[in-house]
Formats: sequence, structure tokens, C-alpha cells
Amino acid sequence: MGGYIGSSVGNVANAAERKQTYSITTATTSLTGLAYTPTKVHVFHNGVRLVDSTDYTATNGTSITLTNAAQNGDEVVVISYPSFQTSDTVSAANGGTFAGNVAMSGTLGVTGATTLSGNSTVGGTLGVTGAVTASNGLTVDDDGATVLTVDRATSDGTIIDVQKDGTSVGNIGANGSRAYMSGPQKGIKFGNASVDPCTNTGATADNAYDLGGSSVRYKDLYLSGGAYLGGTGAANKLEDYEEGTWTPTVGAVTGQTQPTVTAGTFSGGYTKIGSVVVASFYVGPFQFNSTGSGSTLAIKGFPFSGDPNIVSTASPANAFYYITFGRPDFVSMRHYTANEFAFLSSNNGGNWGWESCSVAGTGSSRYIIGSMTYLTAS
Repeated sequence: MGGYIGSSVGNVANAAERKQTYSITTATTSLTGLAYTPTKVHVFHNGVRLVDSTDYTATNGTSITLTNAAQNGDEVVVISYPSFQTSDTVSAANGGTFAGNVAMSGTLGVTGATTLSGNSTVGGTLGVTGAVTASNGLTVDDDGATVLTVDRATSDGTIIDVQKDGTSVGNIGANGSRAYMSGPQKGIKFGNASVDPCTNTGATADNAYDLGGSSVRYKDLYLSGGAYLGGTGAANKLEDYEEGTWTPTVGAVTGQTQPTVTAGTFSGGYTKIGSVVVASFYVGPFQFNSTGSGSTLAIKGFPFSGDPNIVSTASPANAFYYITFGRPDFVSMRHYTANEFAFLSSNNGGNWGWESCSVAGTGSSRYIIGSMTYLTAS
């Protein structure tokens, strides 16, 4: 090409122009020593901008061919721009959509609706005053602090709406100063010392809903207190249910001379529901010696002491028993002390009295089998 005087090609910062000036000394059509991107270059001949593809050809990125030769004394300027993307679909003024992953390590404040179409991870603070839609999952991660705060500013109602296929199937909300969780119609509300049934708006619902059902049962219920059945008064409170075994003994009542007892099997079982005790027992075969034969005969060691009011007034308890001795007009077993039951009879049509150990006799094997229902103090 013809000679020229000019500056070398300079690469400057991305998005800045690259300018090459040619001072022509000999007629020439070829401008070399360039680095440009085709379609991102302008050519000026003596200050006049030339037309691409008409006044020059710039296709290879390293040289440009002029259609009409530049002459001695002319000046040709080539200005090129590097290839870069000045913007995507997101505009600070007009908005846009992030289609890929978005990671925030600082604070993001949003005053309008927010749509997240990819996986979005927020490592700092995300402040949104409008709606947020996450169509492909939203992960909010933190360690050592509250991970997510959702605030309903003033009125009661839904805070989080849970949906399936676009239809609400439940919600988490606030009612007064209490949080609630509900399905389409009913839910539970959390108080300071209770978990209460409520409607799907958090309103308290008394005596309206069941816990479980005939075919959707819970397994076990563990209570450290009682259960109110059929009412809310003290008389409706069931505080105790217990099943177990106990070991009965036979002999004289406490404080009287005891016979020597030779026995085989002493066994018993009980069920306690509230203050009602049903205790069964088996004693036998046993034998007494003659010592203490005049003492009052009793079955002792019942698993719970009787109600003092019943014991003190000698009120009878229900009794079903079988004995292999004694007169046929035995009519009752009754409390003698708190956990001892003695045999009360009419003494063959005579006065009522407590049967003594002598009725069992000596030298023969005896049996006493029975079941008692009585009341405890609690």
C-alpha cells in the first residue's frame, strides 16, 4: 500500500472505542494493521463518514479496502468498537426477567412484584413490598439468625397461602396475637398455654371438630394431667387409669393377734379408673394354727387405700367371693381399715358381727377367691 503516517492500534477498556488515524502520503486503497469486529466499525475520509459496503469493505477484522483510493495529503480515520453486550432483557427503568440462577450476597430491596423463574438463592436480606412469585423453587438460607420473616402488618388473616394446582388447600395466619394453621375449613391456633381448635380464619371453634376419626386414629395418647369427658367441670375430669397386680394376704386385721399362716398361692390383679378400684384376689390353699383364732379374719394388702369416709362409716363395697368354709349367711366383705377387708355376717340369724379367724378352722386347706369394687380418696 502507499505509505502513511499514523498511530498504532490501541486496545482500551471494554466498551470503549478504538481509533486509528492514517495520514496518507501515497495513493492507497488498503488500510491494514487493524483489529475490529465487522459491522462495528466506522471509516472517515477527510472528516466525511464513508458508507459501509459502498465506500469501503470491512469483513476480515484486520484490514479495510477503500472503494476510491485516498490521495497524498488525505486523512483517513477508522473507529471500531469491541464486541460486547450492553444490556440483557433487564432494564433499571423498565424491568425484565432473570431466566437463570440469581445469587445475592447483599441486600435486595424490591418495591413491586417479583417473579423468580429459576432457582434463586438469597444469602443476604431480601426486602419485598409487592408480590413474589417463584416458579421453580425458592431457597432462603441463613445460619445463626431468623431465616425468614413474613409480616402481616396490621389486620388479621392469612400470611402464607398453601396451594395445590392453583387452589388453596390451607394457610398460616394471624388472629389477634396468636398464630394459626388451617386446612380448607378447620385448623389449630396456638396460645400461651394451649393449642385450640379454630376455623380457617383463626376464629376459635368450641365443641365443633374431632381429633382423628373412626378409620384415621391416633395410636397412643400421653398425658401428665387429666382428661375432661362429657363436660368441663371437676366432676368430669379423669385423672388416672391404671392396671396392675398385687399380692393379697390372709390373717387377722392389723393390731390383733395374728395366726400362723401356711399358704400356697397368693395372687391378685386390679384396674383403677379415677377413684374406682376393681381388685380381684386368690388365696389358697392356706391353713391357720390356733393362735389368734379369736381375731377378726381379713384379706389384706389391697393395692390402694379406701376412701377414709367409707372406711370410717363402714359403708359396704361391692364384693363377689367364694370361700370353702364358714356359715351360709355371710353377707358382705367390708372395709375394716384403709386397705383391709373383713367378713361381716349375721352369725346364723343373730347379731351382725365380724367373723374371726376361728371360722376358717385349723388343720384343713382353705381357699378364698373374690373380687372387690371400692372407692379411693382420689
